[in-house]
Amino acid sequence: MSGETATRRDGNAWCLRNIRYYDSESGQIRLGDIEVVGTRIGAIVKAGTSGLRPVTHDPNTLCLPGLINAHLHPSKELYGGFSDSASIASVLDMIHRNYDVETKEIQKTSSRYSLVRALETGVTTVGIFSSRAETDAELVESLGMRAVIHYCQNDQWVGSGTKPSFDTIDSILSRIAACALRFDSDRITICPATASERSATTSLLSELHGLAASWKRRFAIHVHEGATQVAACREHFARTGIALLRDLSLLDEHCLLVHACCLSPDDLDVLMGSAASVVHCPVGNSFVGAGKLPLARLIRSRPIGLGTDAAIVNPVNHLPFEGLFALYFHGEADLSDKVSARDIFDMMTAQGARALGLDDVGAIKPGFQADFGLYRCPWLKEPGRIAALTVLQTLLLERPCTVVVGGSVLVGREGIRSLSRGDEEFFQAQHLVKRAADAGYAG
Repeated sequence: MSGETATRRDGNAWCLRNIRYYDSESGQIRLGDIEVVGTRIGAIVKAGTSGLRPVTHDPNTLCLPGLINAHLHPSKELYGGFSDSASIASVLDMIHRNYDVETKEIQKTSSRYSLVRALETGVTTVGIFSSRAETDAELVESLGMRAVIHYCQNDQWVGSGTKPSFDTIDSILSRIAACALRFDSDRITICPATASERSATTSLLSELHGLAASWKRRFAIHVHEGATQVAACREHFARTGIALLRDLSLLDEHCLLVHACCLSPDDLDVLMGSAASVVHCPVGNSFVGAGKLPLARLIRSRPIGLGTDAAIVNPVNHLPFEGLFALYFHGEADLSDKVSARDIFDMMTAQGARALGLDDVGAIKPGFQADFGLYRCPWLKEPGRIAALTVLQTLLLERPCTVVVGGSVLVGREGIRSLSRGDEEFFQAQHLVKRAADAGYAG
């Protein structure tokens, strides 16, 4: 689309002139003019040739696709720094036990703090996992971010410790449908979810998956998050979670598995033969000693996103750190298990989008949503650098000077200066919730 045509079709048209940008197709850094028409990238043309209104930047500026945190519990920002490690059983017990303490207002305060911090670091799309999806959807709307919100609902609990809240299947389906009717938009997608293979009957699992399939979306579930979780599932269902989902015919393109980090060879074979997508949360998996996703085996066969999970198991809760951690978390004893910096960045962008079911987000290319961040990158011109590794380094060391979502500047000189994390309000809420959590969490 030429600049002249774009201007005629949409008055809200402009370009990033003479900008260096990350090209996902080649894995290289290119130079060009990026034309933005309305909410999307209209074209990428030769540097200095666009006829659209230019927005100029420092020559050391690098334009990157908006980052995608594919799995996040934003309200659990309350628990960041409460421990440096813990068992998954104790973490789940505290989450369930503190559910009533975390009022809607506390959740709203914590989620806003978490989402604004994410946006300030270049995250433009989040995969939110929440049992109070309405509150998180309201926040996403107010911030102008993009989100796939997995509405977590349960109808049973198999295992020890405090039980999560649960309801009847009819009530669950009605609640999810009402939430989707209210909040679905070009930036928000509501999807069915359940906490894990231990939190839903086989009937609910099938119903949630069926609802997702009818909407052409993903049904999300935490699965195989450590040996104790796998053992509890096997004891109740006489098979592993992966085997259970296979036997229910749920491991298809409408299924999104979170974690899958404790897989037997048989489980891995089943997963390899399926069309399910995966979200990898390596810091959280390490925090609770849950195991390690066989990333190198899976990454060529399906979309895999990267997520920070929750501050409760990831005190850093910073997607760029998650990316660098993932790069070196795998293959520490065998180089054949390594994945490349380009693989990791793809998980944080285009592959993360595909894992969430988004096909026009996560890359700087014509027709895609105009979601990107602009970063100061003084080492751009250094010779011999690996492009994707330079990108990961930039993300870790630099905050974006500008963040754009759907063609609108959300962070930057022209952006929303009223974006506030509400630090004092958040710290007060954090104090209340941490005081309510007893020392059993650290066990």
